[in-house]
Amino acid sequence: MDSVKQTDLALWDTWNSQGRKPEDVRPLLKQFTPMIQSRVTVYGTANKYIPPAALEAELKRLALGAFETYNPKSGAALSTHVFNHLKGVSRFVGEHQNIARIPETRLFDIGKLQRAKAVLDIEYDRTPTQHELARYLKWPLGTVKRLQKELRKDLSSNVWAEDITSVSPSKTKMVASIAPKILDNRELRLYNYLRQDYTPKQISIKMKISQPTISRIRKNIGKKLGNYL
Repeated sequence: MDSVKQTDLALWDTWNSQGRKPEDVRPLLKQFTPMIQSRVTVYGTANKYIPPAALEAELKRLALGAFETYNPKSGAALSTHVFNHLKGVSRFVGEHQNIARIPETRLFDIGKLQRAKAVLDIEYDRTPTQHELARYLKWPLGTVKRLQKELRKDLSSNVWAEDITSVSPSKTKMVASIAPKILDNRELRLYNYLRQDYTPKQISIKMKISQPTISRIRKNIGKKLGNYL
């Protein structure tokens, strides 16, 4: 086994054996950045109206899926397994190649705004205010208001609304699939109650913990899941 394959496998083993934590998957993703970027170049050159950031996000999602399903006992190298999964981006391209181009700088800012909203949605168990988003992002309030106004316009006519802002084109589904792997038992139980719209009082009774404790655990959940948003 050559050194690159050994490094790939070592990074995967670290991520897999230590609970598949977000902080462990970053080095693994970084290891495959050249492969991902090469695919961005190939598909981006052929499909100029799809933002490179959107292609990269979809390719990272596919890479994460490859990490999840890889079996070292299969005999295939991790790089081969990932490369085969990345071919799935062709479906994404087919669905979105005719969408009008969104400026790169605006795409990046909208993505940050949407990820912040997703994290605070979990932490507060409600939609965050513009002031809370601005404080979290350390942005001027006017910037948040402007981007939200622009995003509302996009939502009425642009199918990119979910796809461009995170690693997964469906944040809810991706987070739900990752949650059991990165949350402890109590956090996961609370997370599932929150998804079912239980009130803090109902959760307090079911889990036999105080509402301040619920609030603290919710913040921990938001921080952990926020790494994937």
